[in-house]
Amino acid sequence: MLCFFRAEYKSGYEISKDTFISFVLSIYKKYFCILNNIFIKGLTGFALAKGINRYFVTNNINMKAKWGHSLNILHKVKLSLQNNRPVILGIGPSLLKKSGGVDAVDIDTGNTVKLYSHYVTIYDCKDDVGDVFFYISSWGRRYKVSYRDFCRYQRSTLFGFLLSNILEI
Repeated sequence: MLCFFRAEYKSGYEISKDTFISFVLSIYKKYFCILNNIFIKGLTGFALAKGINRYFVTNNINMKAKWGHSLNILHKVKLSLQNNRPVILGIGPSLLKKSGGVDAVDIDTGNTVKLYSHYVTIYDCKDDVGDVFFYISSWGRRYKVSYRDFCRYQRSTLFGFLLSNILEI
């Protein structure tokens, strides 16, 4: 979507909301398989990586996306951020256990929300008060999430390792 934005921005023409929404829907249809069944609703991390890789191949981009290859994601997040690579954090559904999600503190308001069944972008990672925090963007808002809280959630949910992880590029 960023490539589309850059192309339109450089052209000097304004992008209408309808044009952008049409573009996003065409990307969904062409590259992503969004599930809607009794077991999974939405886009799994594996399907997200597959769709992004399909986009890379179609557009001759020499990159590869990988979903969730380990439980210890901290090193990979830090390395990706150091190399100016985007990091997508998937916070999976709680499924059978009602663990409530991962606490996320809104940086601007200080309010806390619970995140689950959601993808966010990690834009920074910092050590603070004996813990590590991911600074994330979700729907245009900035939050911070404790890595310790994320790991707790990941371990407490069914298939946590598979559904709550990162997409590396």
